[in-house]
Amino acid sequence: MRSIGCLLLGLAACLSVCAGENSAARQNLVELLVACRDGDDQSVRRLLHQDQSLAKQILTTDEQDQDCTPLTVAACRGYTEIVRLLIGAGADVNSRFGPAALPPLSQVCVLGLFASAERPASLLKALSLSGPAHTGQPEPSQNTASACPRDHLECLRTLINSGADLDACDSQGRCALYHCAAQGHSEALALLVKYGARVAGWSS
Repeated sequence: MRSIGCLLLGLAACLSVCAGENSAARQNLVELLVACRDGDDQSVRRLLHQDQSLAKQILTTDEQDQDCTPLTVAACRGYTEIVRLLIGAGADVNSRFGPAALPPLSQVCVLGLFASAERPASLLKALSLSGPAHTGQPEPSQNTASACPRDHLECLRTLINSGADLDACDSQGRCALYHCAAQGHSEALALLVKYGARVAGWSS
C-alpha cells in the first residue's frame, strides 16, 4: 500500500509539472500571436529564438472558427517581415484548421485585403487578453507605433514564393482566386493569375 501511495504521489507531481509546462507554452503562444497582431517583429524574433516550434502551433479555442496560427494572424495583418520570420522558423504555408479549412493564402484574400480588416474582436477573448472591452478593432499595444510596415500583396507574394498552393480549396471548394473575385480584390486577383492560379480551378 505504501509503495502504491508513493507511486500516486509521484504521478501527481508529474501531472502538476506537465500542467505547468502546458500553461507556460500556451502563454508563449499567446504572446507570439499578440506580437504578430501588433507587428512587433522584435518580440517575434525573441520568442522564436527561445522556441522555434511556436511558429507551427495552433491556438485552439472553444469556438473552432477562432482557431488561429501566428502565420495567419501576421499574414492577415499584412506584416510581411513577420511572415518571413515565421516561415523561416518552420510555419506551414499550407496549414489548414477549423471548419472552413482555409489555408493562409485564402485567409489573406478573405480577411486581410481590406484596409480596415482586423481579426475579429472575439480573437482577443480567445487569446485570454485582459483589458477593456473591445469593439471592432484590437486594442493597440505599446509597440504599435513602431510596428513593421504592412503590405498585403507582398504577403501574398511571400506565401506563394514559399510554396503556398495557389489552387488549394477550402471545405466548400473555394480557392484563393475565388475569394479575391468575390471580395473584389482586383490587384490580388491579377497577382494570383500572374503566378499561375487556374482561372477555373475551384470546384465550388
